[in-house]
Amino acid sequence: PFEEQAAVDAALDAALAAERFAPLRQLAETPGFRQAVLNAIEALRLAGVDPEGLQRTGPDRRVTALLA
Repeated sequence: PFEEQAAVDAALDAALAAERFAPLRQLAETPGFRQAVLNAIEALRLAGVDPEGLQRTGPDRRVTALLA
């Protein structure tokens, strides 16, 4: 679990460094945000969703519009 959390933290830090995610930086520093992301990843894994399957779904247009 510690290794997974470290990997998620590193991935979040890298993603949040991108200018297009600047609006999410403040949210990312709130209590529980990183744990919520980790919980979501664990739920996807328990449901049998692998990275390739997740990529095949494509981006949600609503989320894409929000981040644009």
